[in-house]
Amino acid sequence: MSMTHIPVHAPADAALPVPENKAPAPLWRIAFRPFFALGALAAVLLMGVWLLALSGHFPLALSPLWHAHEMLYGFGSAILCGFLLTAIQNWSGQRSLHGRRLQLLAGVWLLGRLGAFAPWPLLTALLDLAFFPLFLLFLHPYLALPKQKRNRIFYGLLSLMTLGNLLYHVQMLGWSENTARSGIYLALHLYLAMCMLIGGRIIPAFTRGAVENARISQWPALEKTVFGLSALWLASEALLPAWAGVFALLAGLAHLVRWLGWRPWQTWRKPILWVLPLGYAWLITGLLLRAGLGYSSTITHLFTVGVVGGLMHAMLTRVSLGHTGRTILTTGLGLSGYLLLQLAIVLRAFGPTLSPALYLQLMLAAGLAWMLVFGLYLFEYLPLLVRPRPDGRTDS
Repeated sequence: MSMTHIPVHAPADAALPVPENKAPAPLWRIAFRPFFALGALAAVLLMGVWLLALSGHFPLALSPLWHAHEMLYGFGSAILCGFLLTAIQNWSGQRSLHGRRLQLLAGVWLLGRLGAFAPWPLLTALLDLAFFPLFLLFLHPYLALPKQKRNRIFYGLLSLMTLGNLLYHVQMLGWSENTARSGIYLALHLYLAMCMLIGGRIIPAFTRGAVENARISQWPALEKTVFGLSALWLASEALLPAWAGVFALLAGLAHLVRWLGWRPWQTWRKPILWVLPLGYAWLITGLLLRAGLGYSSTITHLFTVGVVGGLMHAMLTRVSLGHTGRTILTTGLGLSGYLLLQLAIVLRAFGPTLSPALYLQLMLAAGLAWMLVFGLYLFEYLPLLVRPRPDGRTDS
């Protein structure tokens, strides 16, 4: 199975029953449960700390680099970990990480979040740096299976995430100069590549599955063009910045044609579905604006809040329902979260540019909207994450 064929939830015949007396507590039965909860909690608390620091009400001085690191290597890594270690169970047909080893991985992630606050910067940096190698170690038995060759791209992905994290920490420890920013953008671009790959498969697949007589157009030549131009853009940002705007424009146009082929307007009756192509639309917007505006804060936050945050939040809600045995439907709170996130995107990406005099107020409003989005998720979905499935299955 291709790395991008990621089911929302396992079919009924894919159940991997575990005797109830040997099953861990529901929270530790599969990775999405603790890591989605931790990721959403991080989205709320880390943003809250940043807003306090930004407004001068936090006792420690925190830099924008810390904020960027925690959003990508803190919040983002938790969602990525929960997602992949859940998907690998469906890809491989084997029980994924659970129990004490899952607790160990979650503990390492949690300790890594203390870096800016603990009096032992080297120790907390080492703990944070240990997360992706440990994550990869736990993925390895599944990726090494004979039928998982196409999924082994994750060896490279998680290794590059480790490299980016190292670039950040060596500067924070005073061992280098000007490497942290490279580590931040390396992580961001890896997340964007994942969104391009996975989004390009799940959005049309989910549309076909949920919309009667859905019309989807996909062209193999276009897919190759999309990924080729995207790779050129990502490489040019690091190696040929003078050409990055040109490649961003070409990649953005290719992604636009791809997106139009999915006919996303067919999904308008189903918010839990249309939020996915909406997140992808922010990728197109960011690429096209990158071509004309350069890599400004507006572009960075279209990519981080709009694309990465938007698609991760969309999958949080969908996977949390499907993998806990619930019907995949949008609730009022879920719809409120989707709309609030769009507000946060617009306020953060465009607000400070359009109204510099209200910079702080707009930043605070965007951050509060973000916190409310993930607070609503926790309010609605945390009870599902800590309770057993209603169908009695103990493998998810």
